[in-house]
Order: sequence, then C-alpha cells, then structure tokens
Amino acid sequence: SKRIPKSYRDKLKEITNGDSFTANMARVNLATRLSFLFSVDPDWTNDNFIPLFNWEKNETIAQQVWVGFLGYGKWHDDLLLLLLPFYQQCFSKINTKLKEQRERLVVHVASISMLSNLEQVRGDWLNSFISTVEDSDRKIFAGYLGSELRRMDDKRKIIVWDHWLSSYWDNRIDGKPKPLTSEEIGEMVGWALCLDPVFPDIVKNISKLTVEYSIDGIFFRRLNKSGLLSKYPKESSRLLETIAQNAKMNYYNLEKCISELITKSETHTHLKNALEVFARKGYGEATKFLAKL
Repeated sequence: SKRIPKSYRDKLKEITNGDSFTANMARVNLATRLSFLFSVDPDWTNDNFIPLFNWEKNETIAQQVWVGFLGYGKWHDDLLLLLLPFYQQCFSKINTKLKEQRERLVVHVASISMLSNLEQVRGDWLNSFISTVEDSDRKIFAGYLGSELRRMDDKRKIIVWDHWLSSYWDNRIDGKPKPLTSEEIGEMVGWALCLDPVFPDIVKNISKLTVEYSIDGIFFRRLNKSGLLSKYPKESSRLLETIAQNAKMNYYNLEKCISELITKSETHTHLKNALEVFARKGYGEATKFLAKL
C-alpha cells in the first residue's frame, strides 16, 4: 500500500502535534494539500490529519486546518466519507470561527451537493446546512447551485433534477427544512434559464411560489437569448405570468421576450394575464401589446 517515507512522517508528526507558530502555519498550508496527502498515504492521513478537522477535539487546530482547506483544498468523495461529520460541525461556526471563510464554506457545500456521488450529502447533512446558516448564506448557496447548473451538459442536468433537485424545490416550497426567502427565490428562479431539459417542470414549481421576490433586466436578457421562448413558448408565457404576479423587476429586455411570444397563439392566455398585471404595475409597453391580443 502507499506510504509516506518514515523520515517525512516524523516531520509531519511535528506539524500535527506541534504548538509553535511554525506548526500552526504549517497545518494551514498542509490542509490546502489534503487531497494530495490522502492520495500519497490514505492510512496515515486518515489516522493523523483528518482528526484535526474535528472541532470537538481542538477548536484552535480545527480552525487552522479548515481555513486552509476551505481556501485552497479540493474535496473528493473518498475524502468526504471521512470529512462529512466535521463539515457539519462547521455549519454552526459560520458566524464565529469561520466568519472570514463563510462564503468558501457555502461554495463547498453547493459543489458537494451538486457533484458528489454520495447519497448522504443530499439528505440530513444538507438539511442541517440549510437549517443552520443565515438567509444571506442560503442566497449565496442558491446562486452557486445555479453556477454549477450552467456548467453541466443536458444529460447531467436531467439526472440532477430527477435525483434530488426537484424534490429539493418541493420541500423548500413547503418550508422544509426552512422557508424560502425572497432573495433565495430570486436566485432559484434563475435556475429555469439553465435547466432547458426540464424547463416545463421548473416553471410549474415557480408558479407555486407565493413570496414576493426580485429579478432584474439580466434575467429577461438571458431568457431572450436562451432559446427557451421558441422551444417552450407556452411554458415561457406561463413563467412571465407568474413573474408578473410575484416579482419586483426591472423591465429592461422584457419587450423582446413578449415580442417573440406574442406571435404564437398558445401563449396568449398566459400572456394576457401577465400583461394586465404588468400594466397595473406601470410597465408602459403592456397596453400596446394587449391591443395585439
């Protein structure tokens, strides 16, 4: 089996067990290379370095290694099997010991939730994160999930949606494990634009939302360029209807979306409802479009 040479293990022991300033800094740096260390000697790493991530063992040392690992370390599933309970301990430290690393922790959880093949990262573990962190953290989490979705191919998007993201939507709409906030919803509505293969399903979920949220002109610009308007005209018009009813928005680029949809008869029912609401909210072009229906 793979082993670190004894001479190096003796030096590493000085780092893992030392209490000098040099040992403290070395632990931070070594944590950034945890994945490499594990690949070289998984047994030694598991026995001697992984326990340092346990907040219940030594908070000072745990803070050191988490600062390094969250900043520059890379996770993989074999490491996650060992680190998941210690990640979960981090959730309650996000306002204290890991305050400076809070966004990096959120990014780690988002990428793990989306990319790991371990079933347990999308059950109680993820619910613990959602329940523990602040509203602002959940907004960032939703935003990074969207970033991960934009990088996926369509096959992977379908797998993610069917496997867990659809049920995650349903649970969050029901307030489990925490009610959605308007800021979080604003990010999640944006997922529709990068979930082309399941666009009709996500529009149905968006239509169930009752909390007011905000979107801006970038949303309509992305919608206009996405190809969704031509591929799913009826569902796109339904999306505009529910956005009209529940969202505060910048109308920039909305006109281009409506101009494309209004040419298709199957959109007219939803589009008429949307335009009537837009008109009441002060969108000047709404009356012009209503006259064409």
